[in-house]
Amino acid sequence: MLSNLRAKEGEKTRPKPTGFLFDVIACPNYTFEILGWVGYSIMVFDYKQPTYLAFSWLFTFVGFYQMTEWALSKHRGYKKEYGAQYKAKIALMPLFENLLIPLFKQKKE
Repeated sequence: MLSNLRAKEGEKTRPKPTGFLFDVIACPNYTFEILGWVGYSIMVFDYKQPTYLAFSWLFTFVGFYQMTEWALSKHRGYKKEYGAQYKAKIALMPLFENLLIPLFKQKKE
């Protein structure tokens, strides 16, 4: 699905992402990758080896932070490039969007 969004050879513009969750979320691929890592971190729990749990959650949170940066950047870029045609309301996670955006805006200013 994402490979179809690459610009054709010789073209400068790329197609607008649509379909599946792209009409609601700017980067649903990042959303599902983060959810996958959260699931992995939950399954890794072993009371005999707590370091596995700590490192899996550390990796998950670092990945979450980085993918949030990328998603917010892509969301802004899509809004700028497509204007009113761009329908996605949120960048990454429906439940956490209102909590995350102020944190990332403070860092940029």
